[in-house]
Amino acid sequence: MTAGYNTPTFVVDAPGGGGKRDVHSFETYDDEVGLAVYSAPSVRPGKLFLYPDPLHGISPTVASDWLDPSRARAMVESAISRVKGRLK
Repeated sequence: MTAGYNTPTFVVDAPGGGGKRDVHSFETYDDEVGLAVYSAPSVRPGKLFLYPDPLHGISPTVASDWLDPSRARAMVESAISRVKGRLK
């Protein structure tokens, strides 16, 4: 048992200048496609940052979808639309 203040915080460095974000502070995370979407309102208000899981950590079918530009774009747009719908 440890006290809450002794619990480590895991962070991701959001690509594109989003800064360091607590890994659990995502706006949305789709574990099937392996994509987390973060916001950083104090760093870049209104901008969203994508953080993908490594391809080896998701199913081979979805990993191959990421290699198809049109399918990858559709997965990204789907994740962004889910977040924008909630943030309005």
